[in-house]
Amino acid sequence: IKVLTGEDEAKYSYNGSVYDLEISKDYAVIDIGGSSTEIGYRDGGIIISDSIDIGSVRIYEEFLKGNINHRNIETAGEFIESKIDDYVNSTKNKSQLKQIREEANK
Repeated sequence: IKVLTGEDEAKYSYNGSVYDLEISKDYAVIDIGGSSTEIGYRDGGIIISDSIDIGSVRIYEEFLKGNINHRNIETAGEFIESKIDDYVNSTKNKSQLKQIREEANK
């Protein structure tokens, strides 16, 4: 048994997701898990992979468990957005991640 880092998980998710797709195109893969979200994309032939500590179970337990209402959903959304903003602003690949985010919001 090998325990994978979040970055390795993102890399494997990326490779598995784009395996049968057209190789000349660039793709971004976002894998939302229970405790983290892995992001993988290709930059000049190199797979860039990373992990953010936001996942579905983590968000549910911290913000929604036992009390799902509009305010708690908004608070969870704000938390997720701030984590993503922190990640985008802290990475050396800012311009590409911002482009991915803009595409996702269309």
